[in-house]
Amino acid sequence: MADEDERPSKRIKYATEYPNVPERYLRVSRLDFSRTVQVTVGKEPKKFIVPTNLLDDSGMLRARMDSGPKEAHELKVHLEHGTSEVFEHYLECKSSTGDAIVLPPKEGRSGVPSHFTRLIRLYVLAHDIRDDGLCTAIHNHLLRVRRNDLAEFGLTPRSISEAYRILAYSFTMRELIADMCLGYLLPAQLEADRNVLPAQFIFDLAKAGLERGLQ
Repeated sequence: MADEDERPSKRIKYATEYPNVPERYLRVSRLDFSRTVQVTVGKEPKKFIVPTNLLDDSGMLRARMDSGPKEAHELKVHLEHGTSEVFEHYLECKSSTGDAIVLPPKEGRSGVPSHFTRLIRLYVLAHDIRDDGLCTAIHNHLLRVRRNDLAEFGLTPRSISEAYRILAYSFTMRELIADMCLGYLLPAQLEADRNVLPAQFIFDLAKAGLERGLQ
């Protein structure tokens, strides 16, 4: 990449001072470590030291930083909801070009959330901190997932149930998920998983099917 800073001494310095920022982020020269913010998430003790310009797209974080102390070492922000894992995913996306959606391979490990679940959790965080650009990018990414890839992508009754639980406020995203499932979840599977799937999802799925039939 043309914008990468390859000077080892600079990367070593940053890796020492900012241990929670992975090295691949430090190589992106647009990150300005002259002003940083300490971010904590939920009840987890882990602290992130993040360049403030990496968080410029978040309306909420930008407002908190602008109203906080001007001294860089005193700037702290706490996010009430979410987890450190989701916030790390957010940093991965913001460190890439624009609002690119970064989904690292699962590498066959058990217990790793599916791509669908990771994106839904990331959407909730982006919505909470008012990063509208990333919300739109996630929505558009989901629109481009091919129906034949939905199983590998991790669209299952349980992941749908979690998505509906944490997206209760977002009619747009629920509508998108229901539309993705048309023709993918067969009647027999819906019957078998009726105790897992939320009633609101069944309603939205029926509504999406009716609207598609009228088109």
